[in-house]
Amino acid sequence: DGAANYAIPASNPFAGADAQLACDEVWHYGLRNPWRWSFDRQTNDLIIGDVGQDQWEEVDFLPASNTGGNNLGWRLCEGTHVRNSCTVSCALASSILPIIEYNNTNNFCTSSTTTPGASVTGGYRYRGPDAALQGVYFYGDAGAIGLRYAIDNGGGNWTPPQTGTSIVTAGLPGITVAFGEDEGGAVYFLSGNTLWRIGGAPISGLVFANGFE
Repeated sequence: DGAANYAIPASNPFAGADAQLACDEVWHYGLRNPWRWSFDRQTNDLIIGDVGQDQWEEVDFLPASNTGGNNLGWRLCEGTHVRNSCTVSCALASSILPIIEYNNTNNFCTSSTTTPGASVTGGYRYRGPDAALQGVYFYGDAGAIGLRYAIDNGGGNWTPPQTGTSIVTAGLPGITVAFGEDEGGAVYFLSGNTLWRIGGAPISGLVFANGFE
């Protein structure tokens, strides 16, 4: 498109649709505040950290095979719940539920067992030199000290649940505010005013051994 200085793939889910209903450029909708997203360099899957409003923080997973046009929930849903609900599950037509959900510090849902945060920061799926860390997704929260992680056990089931067992805090001076990845797939993150590189230790069960350098 010479006027716009870019082109819209004809395969986009809303390409050619009524402009009053959807823009041709839209790939997915229903994100509230996507704060850092990344592609898995091995599979081309897309992983998005989406900041919630009052109740739930979430991470969304879109496989490379996805053809677009899905609803990621907001603002009828927040996380896997109907917005402002603790117990009512949210299911919308063509929707994709998050792979990770944990409660916000403002969450009034006292039944939640997840470790709260305030603003999810999306990270990277590890594809660096440490074999024991392959495929682990690392992310953080801008309102809580700690490096969070999750492991894909297949079938859309990511574990462990987002509790203290899946959050590394030892030795970290501050909140995790940003992530980076080098050309070899190693993952870095900023905590406080220090840059850390993840590596050097395996994950055993639900415990992340201290392996920062």
